[in-house]
Amino acid sequence: MKEVHVARCVLLSKNRQKLLLLRRTEENATGQGLWECPGGKSVEKNLLHDTLIMEIPEETDLEFVTVTDRFVEVDRHAVTEGKYAGTTFITYFTTAHDASSDPVKLSDEHDACIWATLEEALLDYDLTPQTRRGLLALASAIRTPK
Repeated sequence: MKEVHVARCVLLSKNRQKLLLLRRTEENATGQGLWECPGGKSVEKNLLHDTLIMEIPEETDLEFVTVTDRFVEVDRHAVTEGKYAGTTFITYFTTAHDASSDPVKLSDEHDACIWATLEEALLDYDLTPQTRRGLLALASAIRTPK
């Protein structure tokens, strides 16, 4: 079975009080209308960091200070139907900090964005399962200012 590694990033605001959520458009093949953290597919597991360096600006037009090297695996699932049948998706999460105060400019993959506290994200937004797991897995790093 083919493996696809997905890198996602909890992008924290400049003051590190809020995180960025993006809403998937209705045209997406999966997760239509659900909220997620920025990220994308990586060719290889060892390229997760590089994937985020490319994907965050592509999806948000934001600059960021640093993407940590600490990735946490939060999901592993095999797809049995459709375009990705026979593929196992493995999702990893890490954190980064926004370096700008610029407004978010969305790519056509997303139709809305919101800066939310961790608690707001978990309670008030319909998150993808992987995003929910990622936020819970990194909760202590998100709550603790560095």
